[in-house]
Amino acid sequence: LVTTEDLNKNQFLIKCKGRMMLGSNFEKENQFFKRYSPHVLFYDKLDHLCLCVDARTFGNDARFVRRSCSPNAEVRHFFSNGKLCLALFSLCPLPKGAEITIPFEHSLHEYKSHLTCACSQDTCAVVK
Repeated sequence: LVTTEDLNKNQFLIKCKGRMMLGSNFEKENQFFKRYSPHVLFYDKLDHLCLCVDARTFGNDARFVRRSCSPNAEVRHFFSNGKLCLALFSLCPLPKGAEITIPFEHSLHEYKSHLTCACSQDTCAVVK
């Protein structure tokens, strides 16, 4: 997922579309999934409530955002017409053609599967 134009800090990038549910419901339905999927997004910044957007079967281009130990975007919530929405917002100015990355949703030791980090740094703490 890359930018198509120069962007400012705190700029709306893209809405996260997919099947929205409680994170606990996703885990019940996917017991063997081991919590990490590149097309599943967890969000826990809404009154201690963990939400999940499952974009494995349908969604939009936001499903292709990669995780990084040095992200340049983050997920934020807002309300539109009374409905809760999640979207990506830039953390810094981004030039045209920059890959958009978000932080890992959990601490690295919580993941039970192999992780890939988009940072490409030799000193990256994520097992590649």
